[in-house]
Amino acid sequence: MKRLTCPFLILLLLTCGLKCNTDVARVMLPELTQTATETATETDADMAFALEMEAILQSEGAVLSPIPDDVYKQLWGHYTKAGSLAPRNYYTKYIDADGIAIVSGDLVDDRCLQAARHIALVMTAKLPGLRDALAIYQNSSILGNIPFRFVITNLYSDEEPQPFDPANPTFPKHGDIDADNLPEYKGIVRGNTRYWAGECGGIVCRVSMGLPPPWMLKRGNGNPDRVHGVRYAIHEMAHAIEYAIIQHNLIPDFVERLGAAFAKEMDIVQRLEEARAAGATPEQIQERYEAGEFGGFYCMANGGSHDNHAEYWAWTAHQMWFNPLWHPFTLSEPTANMDFWKEDCPILFNLLAEVFPPFPLRYAVESRVYTQ
Repeated sequence: MKRLTCPFLILLLLTCGLKCNTDVARVMLPELTQTATETATETDADMAFALEMEAILQSEGAVLSPIPDDVYKQLWGHYTKAGSLAPRNYYTKYIDADGIAIVSGDLVDDRCLQAARHIALVMTAKLPGLRDALAIYQNSSILGNIPFRFVITNLYSDEEPQPFDPANPTFPKHGDIDADNLPEYKGIVRGNTRYWAGECGGIVCRVSMGLPPPWMLKRGNGNPDRVHGVRYAIHEMAHAIEYAIIQHNLIPDFVERLGAAFAKEMDIVQRLEEARAAGATPEQIQERYEAGEFGGFYCMANGGSHDNHAEYWAWTAHQMWFNPLWHPFTLSEPTANMDFWKEDCPILFNLLAEVFPPFPLRYAVESRVYTQ
């Protein structure tokens, strides 16, 4: 993976007219120079693929508003809840990602839909049948009769947020007032999920995206033309892709392979917990961990990646596979580089490689300037 990613990134920096993040260039270009000779014989194939991915990122789809009648009927023709016009009243924008429906309400900037389209197209570019399995004309949901849609909600409130007050859980931590208005959520007690930046249930995969509002720019945070929420979008799209692979049997042994990778990870977690329970100090655990005494190394140690196999899959997609920048090797982070990850996590690595193209999608979209 390291061999593949480096030529992709240098071509990405050149073909996007250096509009990409200069921090990425500073971090990666020395390594690119060092490895250029080693990969000379395979450069042509790598560059051809990079050109294909960059062509996707340079393309723009049409954001349609209102949503065309045929699209609306396909997505919400089944809607029988009281007030059947509710989806039409909320959903006002639509963009097509080669058959995959991406929709939102008025509060979402058109540039977020463009970014979501890029993410959906790149993530579905490799595995045969994947894009069709998520397409609007398919019965793509886990219920088997409702097409999939990628829903974008507004990430930021217009008003500057105040410090979170646990006694007032209605505070819109991630612009959740917009998500609360989704017709699909009416009558559902969401609990803590309303504070999540995204969620995916097979029918609706929702993610909060946005451009920095004035109060954030006033703080000196963000670029007014760069979309936030990219990692959330990759994460939730990875969930949708897992559902589609399983439902449409695109990889017959997908569940077994992902389960085996997750079981290996949890075995390491259990051994670490046993060492802690036996009284080992953090320093001793770190030393033993780096020596490989716990049966291997974490493939994905961040966030909720150890909650279940689905989160494990989505976290590795957005935090590792589509993210070309690596962190120092510690217990709280996974591997120091992709070569090490490939060697120590072969089941997970090979499964991700079968599904996703090797491309630095997260930083390519995060660093791209989206103009009106």
